[in-house]
Amino acid sequence: MTVERALVARGLRPSTARRYAIFARRLAASGLGVEAWLAALSDSQVGPALAALRAVAEVCPELGTRPDAGVVRLARRRDRLAQLRRRRPVAGPADLAAALGRAEALTGLRRTATLTALRLAGLAGLRAGDVRRLRWRDLDLASGHVVLPDPKGGRPCRLPLAPSLLAWLRGVRGRPDEAVATTRADGEPVSASTFWRLLKRVGVTPHALRRGFATVLLDRGVPLVTVSKLLNHASPNTTFASYYRPGDDVLSEAVASLEDGKETP
Repeated sequence: MTVERALVARGLRPSTARRYAIFARRLAASGLGVEAWLAALSDSQVGPALAALRAVAEVCPELGTRPDAGVVRLARRRDRLAQLRRRRPVAGPADLAAALGRAEALTGLRRTATLTALRLAGLAGLRAGDVRRLRWRDLDLASGHVVLPDPKGGRPCRLPLAPSLLAWLRGVRGRPDEAVATTRADGEPVSASTFWRLLKRVGVTPHALRRGFATVLLDRGVPLVTVSKLLNHASPNTTFASYYRPGDDVLSEAVASLEDGKETP
């Protein structure tokens, strides 16, 4: 019996069972522990992913397997969901630079794909799925923009590219129908699991880079509404609540500003 069939036998709809099985396969393919894997997801995915893993753990005995111990622990502590959302990793410029340095040691298509994916996530703030599916025809390298025809939320958008990212893309440009970040000789997008493994090698997740992208811009005074549009969020509230992680230096400067131009009592 497959996971999907076992879930359907428990009363889940086939579409829900299929979605839950996909989450379980992604966890297995990532090579990460369950909490690290959940922490790397977007806020909107954590709840559904955890529900999926709990459901799969419940049918493990019927499949003759043992449930993941980490999932069992999380199932007993529902407060961990909120804690995981608060502990989102953020990869700033230094983390991006370190990951790019590690990627330089790779070879062939793997090197180019990883370096390109890192830059698109860290310098354009693109979601992992958008990076993976992006094709060269979606990039307007003449004007310096990327067009996302089918992003999450169904809101097609056209976003500007940073000068350094644009220069990199012009240097590695492929055929219009080829995926931008691919290790496949036929130019098709890699699978989600392969994409995760590519970035796992250099010690960073695309969503951590996306959060770092948002945090750096907000720390530099870019308006929240502008950053939200760059991330293609439906609401600035999502950007601020789930993506902004001010660093210690920003917090210290904020407190110090209270005394600007005033004598200390």
